[in-house]
Amino acid sequence: MQIRNMNSPNHNVGRSGRTPDMLVLHTTGNTTQSAINTVMNRANQVSYHFIIAGANFDGHGIVPAYKDGDIFQMVDIANTGWHSGISAAVRNSAAFRNNAHPKVQERAHNPNNYTIGIGFGDINRNGWILTEAQIAAAVWLIKHIQAEVKRLFGYEMPLTRERIIGHNQINPVNRPNCPGNIQWNIIMAGLQTAQNTPDNDPHKPPSLILPDGVADWARNGVAWAMENGISDGTRPRDNITRQEVMQMLYNFKNFLDANGDCCAECNR
Repeated sequence: MQIRNMNSPNHNVGRSGRTPDMLVLHTTGNTTQSAINTVMNRANQVSYHFIIAGANFDGHGIVPAYKDGDIFQMVDIANTGWHSGISAAVRNSAAFRNNAHPKVQERAHNPNNYTIGIGFGDINRNGWILTEAQIAAAVWLIKHIQAEVKRLFGYEMPLTRERIIGHNQINPVNRPNCPGNIQWNIIMAGLQTAQNTPDNDPHKPPSLILPDGVADWARNGVAWAMENGISDGTRPRDNITRQEVMQMLYNFKNFLDANGDCCAECNR
């Protein structure tokens, strides 16, 4: 998977001496395009570190063009995004004391300083749940973020529900329904079973995450393709583009280069 950089102006440089040790998942409340426009507009004073696109239901006229599961980076991980700030009034509310995450309650400083925000687009058009491609992208991205935080800050973030939370767990007063009805159980199961490729390169697809919709007869083939970095396994029932065919052929060539020509072995 690739990350497309957009560079939102809405951020603070650095993290005020804090280490990002939690991820916050959000629904952007509208389309991916709307979320990108909002985050790129300085006047809005809001940003996520990443936006994961949903299905482009409009089909045309979207700039930048995106497809289901595309990842946009809006703010560098080393910098502070503006996605989870809370006011004194929220902190002093009964809803905060009763429902906010304990790690948020025990820290007096701004949650933006120690969190990384991921927003999901288009889920308002999908029953407030994530598409298969968004789930696969989220699992890959969270593993990538874990590796980047370790590289930049020397901290290995546990990928548990104690560290991966919803916006409603920071601000139960104003954001009680964020991030919608996203499939937490599938994301967390994917993180538990996903293993990086043998060289531990987080930029390669995670293995052994079979998305919903894979037919029983195809599961072994999909698992093999994901295990060996040939396919990311997303959109198993969709049509394939010429670009995707070329990418998978290229990935297969790299697999043969790394593992030897099986046909040559068979012909000996």
